[in-house]
Amino acid sequence: MENRIFFKDNPYPGGHRIKKFVWSATMDPEEGLYFHFHLETDDYYAEDVSEEEDENETVSDWDSKIVWGNYHSCKLSSTAHGNSGIHIAAPGEKFDFGGWETLPLTVDTLPLPADWEYDDLAFSIYLLGHDSVANHNIRINRQGNNTFRIHWTGNIALTYAGDDEFKHSFEANVDEITFDGIYYPKDYTQEQALALLGTLVQHPEHFVFRDLNPKSFKREYKLALQ
Repeated sequence: MENRIFFKDNPYPGGHRIKKFVWSATMDPEEGLYFHFHLETDDYYAEDVSEEEDENETVSDWDSKIVWGNYHSCKLSSTAHGNSGIHIAAPGEKFDFGGWETLPLTVDTLPLPADWEYDDLAFSIYLLGHDSVANHNIRINRQGNNTFRIHWTGNIALTYAGDDEFKHSFEANVDEITFDGIYYPKDYTQEQALALLGTLVQHPEHFVFRDLNPKSFKREYKLALQ
């Protein structure tokens, strides 16, 4: 299966190729374990062989190929702009990475509170400008060879254009994804990181330290599944 994302009723019914997808996690000593997802697409027009332009001058931004072309590609992420991601476990709850075949996740369910703020959302999106995204439903299915299939849906508000209504939707499908690893506070020693890991996951012995940049003299690590 090719990894693709579809924006319902946009000018590209065949969707867009996902060129980068990262599933990771972070540990916070006060709040616990968070999952993060980062998705980047090819240029919207990368597979468009049509030379047709928008003929109707009153077409909406969502329906306009010209407008989509002006913004080139999509980035949907909880890490690109420091969003929270999805809270998985509080300290002491111990999430089990191996105890399920299908893991459903939801966050920022609609309707949002009346006083919602962009910075409070779990994810950011650059779509037709810096827009807003909510109502996430993510389903992770375990595959062979320690890989996963991820199905992700949500709703989009074109807030860059001044519209706060989450009336547009997307669906993303990615296949054979590996879990990138768990990141811990940069000022932690490895001993502190292991101690924190032991309060947040079942079977911490299944994780090993992996150098983030082996070619650098600066030693920084994450905790990766063996």
